[in-house]
Amino acid sequence: MDITNFNIAFQLAALLFTVFFLSFFIGEFTRVTRRTIIFVVQIVICILNLLVDITSVIFITYYISYKLLGYEISPWLNFWTHFFGKAYIVLTVSFLYTILIYVANACHYRGIGKKGSKIINVVVLLLSVGAIMVSIMAIIEPLYFDGDGYHAWSYGTGTTATYYYGAFCAFCAIITFSVGWKNMSHRERRPIIAFLVTQGGVAIIQSFFPHILILGLGNALTEAFIYKSLTVHEKNKVHNDTINSFAEIIEAREKNTGEHIKRTRKYVQIIADELLKINFDRKLVNKDWTNRLSQAAALHDLGKLPIPNAVLSKPGKLTDEEYALIKKHPEFGAKIIKDSLNKIGDPVFQELAWEMAYTHHEKWDGSGYPRGLKGSEIPLSGQIMAVADVFDAVSQKRCYRAAMTLDESFSIITNGIGTHFNPDIAKAFIKARPVVEKAYMVFIEQQNELEAAEAQAASKKPED
Repeated sequence: MDITNFNIAFQLAALLFTVFFLSFFIGEFTRVTRRTIIFVVQIVICILNLLVDITSVIFITYYISYKLLGYEISPWLNFWTHFFGKAYIVLTVSFLYTILIYVANACHYRGIGKKGSKIINVVVLLLSVGAIMVSIMAIIEPLYFDGDGYHAWSYGTGTTATYYYGAFCAFCAIITFSVGWKNMSHRERRPIIAFLVTQGGVAIIQSFFPHILILGLGNALTEAFIYKSLTVHEKNKVHNDTINSFAEIIEAREKNTGEHIKRTRKYVQIIADELLKINFDRKLVNKDWTNRLSQAAALHDLGKLPIPNAVLSKPGKLTDEEYALIKKHPEFGAKIIKDSLNKIGDPVFQELAWEMAYTHHEKWDGSGYPRGLKGSEIPLSGQIMAVADVFDAVSQKRCYRAAMTLDESFSIITNGIGTHFNPDIAKAFIKARPVVEKAYMVFIEQQNELEAAEAQAASKKPED
């Protein structure tokens, strides 16, 4: 009975621990997303699982004690012992399944390509069918109790299937994570790795010490790590919303550039993806870095905020004083990022945003501004941004000139190899021309639709 009391106390502690994180979740999260829904379902299942486990331990203890003492097992004790034993198996299967679903969603949400997506979908389908089958087996199959005076174990097929299903879930979670981990930031990966290791470690310990029920602790710790993963994900959402807000302000200030920020972000992502394909600087260029790079690209013109609209939107030639002011926008942007984004919680992103804002007008031969950096003195992020920025600038119409054709725009990039641009970066962009052209045509269609809508709205406006 001492072990039984210990197990009940242990499970109660795990239950309180889980409820604690649920209360934090209810007070902190207001947005309903797929991941928050999965977390709510999962933590409710975890709480029910712990409650049923505690109740099951109590009934099983009485059941096996009566058997050892030779007492007759009453129908109600027999019914409820079996009921809670089966319920525990079904809830355990459900909990393992929701863990897999959370891992799949966390690895899948940002997009991993058709092949990786198919692998994850097949894994989820197999586990879904498996969860249903094991649950049915647990409900139909009778439980056989045995014990040593401290605990009782059920050796039915449903119980055995649950063990195998748990192992299969762990195996599939590892496969899913290995397929999608590159699409996640380091901060998102760590909690998921932690709860996968925790679940595996607890399961191994439980197999060596079956009388001490620590699976509840493993489940509670899993919820803690998933809660951490969810908070990181939500912070990333807020982080992205902040970036987008800054981008919208910049676009509103400089209307003549249209969707410049959206386009340059896309071109930066295309260049980064191409660099990934050729294993360019593998120590630096990885999926995590390229995701942040694309986000940071939205802030490269942040320094134009302090510049008057009259200068930004001037249709004619700028005076020397006006041009000198425009040339200060990299310094303005770097200062704003340093002063305003230092509490955003992502130093890698802040560093990339600072580099791109400050150095996107530097040139490979050292003739750029504001510092006249040359070659590798220019951060890689700034080198990439320079290609994307120039291409978009020449391929789009401005209030003071017409847009160049795609051939002419690519010629500008080609002619700038070794002078304006890092040769490797420029060649990667040129190599990705089919992808660039596809994105360009989408942007043109969107722009035409927007202009047509504005023209239609203007035609319906009543005359004064």
